[in-house]
Amino acid sequence: MTYIYPYFEDFLEYHINKLTKKYKFSFAFEGTKFARSRKERLDNAMSLATVGIVLPQKFAAALGMTTKAFEMQVEMALASGFADKLKPLMTSYTESSKDSGAEKKDNASLTDSGSATRESLG
Repeated sequence: MTYIYPYFEDFLEYHINKLTKKYKFSFAFEGTKFARSRKERLDNAMSLATVGIVLPQKFAAALGMTTKAFEMQVEMALASGFADKLKPLMTSYTESSKDSGAEKKDNASLTDSGSATRESLG
């Protein structure tokens, strides 16, 4: 079915634009409703986003939404302050070194190997 999308897009563009004088329309069909196809498209959109290429139409199609509906929901979330309620996951890369790891023991309670390790680290 996805193989005929370009032909149907051209067909629609030709017939609709033939009827309009002032405005011209463009049509684009993407994907199917099958879960496997949607998951693959979401994975592709996420892999692009990790390198800084965020394409809202790709995310919308992968989620089974129109681009307009997706953008409206994002705008609504921003306007309601939803983004401020999100907290990033804390990992060893995002935490400061003083906040991570075990508590530092005082010198009196260290074992011999602990003293040797502390001396080697400086």
